[in-house]
Amino acid sequence: MIEPRAGVAERWRDAPLSVRRETIRVIFSPERDGQIQVERAPRRGGPRVPAVERVTFWRPGPGTPAGTAVPDSAAAGTARAAA
Repeated sequence: MIEPRAGVAERWRDAPLSVRRETIRVIFSPERDGQIQVERAPRRGGPRVPAVERVTFWRPGPGTPAGTAVPDSAAAGTARAAA
């Protein structure tokens, strides 16, 4: 995994794809900071909605059983802006 210290952008760019995927898997897990999910596309016939606009961020809510999540709308906007 990539450690957060000076030069992280360069190490991220140079890291193998497998390392980048594992890092993202750990950071965006329900047990840590939440999950990034892509909502289903609207049904046929309507306007096309790019995947980047259907990204939501899910974080376990307080008092929810394991495996249950509630949407974090503030983080969803951040994820969309970053993508």
